[in-house]
Amino acid sequence: LKKKISKELKAQIKDKAEILHLHTNTNNDEVKAVIEKIAELKQKNKDLTWNDFAVLTRANEAANAFIAGFSAFNLPHQFISSRGLYIKTVSLDIINYLKLLDNYHESSSLYRVMSMPVFSFDHRQIINLNYWSKRKRWSLYESMQKISAVPNTTEQTLSSINKLLSLIDKHSALTMQKSVSEVIYAFLQDSGYLKYLTSTDDAAFRQQVNYLNQFYKKVKEFEQGNDDKSVKAFLNHLNLEIEAGELGSLSPNLEEGPEAVKIMTVHAAKGLEFKYVFVANLVDRRFPTNERKDPIELPEDLIKEIIPEGNIHLQEERRLFYVAMTRAKLGLYLTSAQDYGGVTKKKLSRFLTELSEFKFKLAKGPAQKIKSSADVITDKEVDISYAIPKKFSFSQLRAFESCPWQYRYGFVLSIPIKGKAVFSFGQTIHSTLQTFFQAVIDRTAVSQQDLFGEKIKVKKGDSIKAKEVISLDELLKIYEESWIDDWYESKKQKDEYRKKGASLLKNLYKGWEKSLPVPRSLEEWFNLKLEEDGEVYTIAGRIDRIDEDKTGKIEIVDYKTGRSKNLKSLKPADKDQLLIYQMAAQEVFGDKMKGLTFHYVEDDSKITFLGTKKELDKMKIKAIKLIKEIKKGQFNPKPSILCKTCDFKDICEFRIF
Repeated sequence: LKKKISKELKAQIKDKAEILHLHTNTNNDEVKAVIEKIAELKQKNKDLTWNDFAVLTRANEAANAFIAGFSAFNLPHQFISSRGLYIKTVSLDIINYLKLLDNYHESSSLYRVMSMPVFSFDHRQIINLNYWSKRKRWSLYESMQKISAVPNTTEQTLSSINKLLSLIDKHSALTMQKSVSEVIYAFLQDSGYLKYLTSTDDAAFRQQVNYLNQFYKKVKEFEQGNDDKSVKAFLNHLNLEIEAGELGSLSPNLEEGPEAVKIMTVHAAKGLEFKYVFVANLVDRRFPTNERKDPIELPEDLIKEIIPEGNIHLQEERRLFYVAMTRAKLGLYLTSAQDYGGVTKKKLSRFLTELSEFKFKLAKGPAQKIKSSADVITDKEVDISYAIPKKFSFSQLRAFESCPWQYRYGFVLSIPIKGKAVFSFGQTIHSTLQTFFQAVIDRTAVSQQDLFGEKIKVKKGDSIKAKEVISLDELLKIYEESWIDDWYESKKQKDEYRKKGASLLKNLYKGWEKSLPVPRSLEEWFNLKLEEDGEVYTIAGRIDRIDEDKTGKIEIVDYKTGRSKNLKSLKPADKDQLLIYQMAAQEVFGDKMKGLTFHYVEDDSKITFLGTKKELDKMKIKAIKLIKEIKKGQFNPKPSILCKTCDFKDICEFRIF
């Protein structure tokens, strides 16, 4: 007997529910709109708790913007995920301590360890240590060992350093004879870390203890499956997992943890309900996502099941969207933004368009501003004890644009970073070319003058044959004298780079045998002053080489040690750098600018362009905006694909790779 069951959905609540579309300009504005709406709802109804709210995203990565935003506004929140154990606070602390035992000179790991509350370092003292490490070219560990030579060191810092050095010595000895789990346990006990975590009944601490137990279980599983149970073997195993994209599986428990807004993926929200639900990032390619085709598709004849008709991926995405909407009891808020950091503006999700066909109305527009929300949500106090620079470099602007949290690590805290072979090699080639061309200038009686001084009279440059000025043997001798012998992983790698450098210099010289440029000047420093509304913003920098042709036209040359690209494939940030150089040079040369050139020395190729007025104006606005943001002192994390190459990824709990 078949019963006729109606599939029509009917609301079960008597109160009027709200369905609203919040559309903003940027992803950051979208986050703020969600926060403001939650604050508004809590103000109107004091009986609501943070647990009554949920933010749902299509993918884990999309949740990072909300996590960072909620953190910046001190809003209680909990990210519910099935992965990410290795980037939880307690996991990162243990991993970086193990890395420190394996290599004392891992400065970023040591910084993470020094920042643990159990060692009681004052953050200003850590900044002081980082400063002297950089100045003396010491690792952070060497600075601690030579603490008597570091000025302005307090008694508290000396005590903390002695405690930490003692533990490192003790536990380093343990790594030679004990398993990784035994070393971890010794650290937790001897440092007081375990006591610190268990000294309070605070729900946030209980959550960290839960993560600790899960991490320790992972360690024990590693030991059961491997004959080598050492710290080094575990770190190698962990690095392989992380490089493969694994961040550690989690067993989330919604019943545990503090009262907080829940941030989770739509998948994780199945079976759950909340009074108010925010479904985020409702734009094309985010929700619905792009379909990922299987690398090898099975022929339909081999599939026994009935294949659904139509776009299967889109049907699944629509089903997930339905799941997301039906998690809400009293209020459903669909959010989107025009700009998520890409080149083009995002189109609204097709699901929003489909909803417009129904009878209920979607109210578009940003969330209402909160006039007074001090009892609900407050801005985090900003520590501006660091000195705000009077001048800014392109490197600073680039780091801040990529991620303000990265800027904080690199330019506020000045954490020493581990070098790389490719950087040592690049600096060697740069120094070689600088010394080589200085010799060319000296021998052709073309004096190097102060480019940014007053009333400069410079001889016009010309090209000559290289052998008339300097020999190939002299160039290779300069190369040997300029060689930087740091950060190569092995003698084999160092020898390979050394041969590569000699080869590319020989290739460059071959081209100079016909025509060797005589630069107008080398390594020119500049101070570019940008004005807006009476305020002056200064960008300082140094130009590798400036050439001048017979007509007096000026060309700026910047060396790159890689292979050539075409103009379209240049990264915007690389082009931005030369646009800043152009603005600085135009203050001296006016309309005599001929071009901006990237010289790729590996294959002796060049890319030349010249910024238009529109591009220069846009660059000026962008630079001023970035400097203004830096001066605010709010360094909120901005996780992205750039986390993969960030120098501080190993100590950052906001990374997504």
